[in-house]
Amino acid sequence: MDFFDYLKQKEREFLDQINSSNLKSKVEPQMQTLSDLISSSINKTWLSKISLFSDPAVTIGPENGILTCPKTKDFYSHWRRRIGEETYLGEWHLIDQDCIDRFADATGDKQWIHVDPVRAKTESPFKSTVAHGFLVLSLLPELCDVTRSQASLYPESKLIVNAGLNRVVFPHPVKVNSEIRARMKLKSIRPFKRSVEIVNDISIELKNSTRIACVVESVLRIYF
Repeated sequence: MDFFDYLKQKEREFLDQINSSNLKSKVEPQMQTLSDLISSSINKTWLSKISLFSDPAVTIGPENGILTCPKTKDFYSHWRRRIGEETYLGEWHLIDQDCIDRFADATGDKQWIHVDPVRAKTESPFKSTVAHGFLVLSLLPELCDVTRSQASLYPESKLIVNAGLNRVVFPHPVKVNSEIRARMKLKSIRPFKRSVEIVNDISIELKNSTRIACVVESVLRIYF
């Protein structure tokens, strides 16, 4: 390539940059308008269909002591009286190696302390494989019998939503072949327009041990 060809190449690159910049300045406002239109459409249609989960809170007091939904009112009145009480003690649930392995496959967490019994026996301080902390956490619906259709703690509910966790601690590992169960205490209850929010303190106990495997502050939204 001679000098003149080099200059022509640089000139083409420079013009391409200018054209690209001009195109960008013309396209960006149109793309922003399109984005605003899509967002507006979503907010007016799709999100409106799940407004159930954006239920506004209701203030309960002498001036506003009645909830509009009878089921919500009865539920709130019943459980408000039980704040501070133990509301549930579950059955023992076995955590065997198959359970641990299936959780490892589902999550991709295949660290040897969970899935390699031979290595864990010689190298782990626990001398056996241990369950993932998140495995214990994921078992809360079953350990607490919250969502079973026939034996639910809240049988009058239409829908139960896991609204989050305020706190999670794993004080002690769960060794393979251990049995665990949930002990639950009602911490607080809050009424909403079409639902009730419940906060439960949950302790996951280990059989034949005074140690606690997991401590959770769980938030549920109960719909009627």
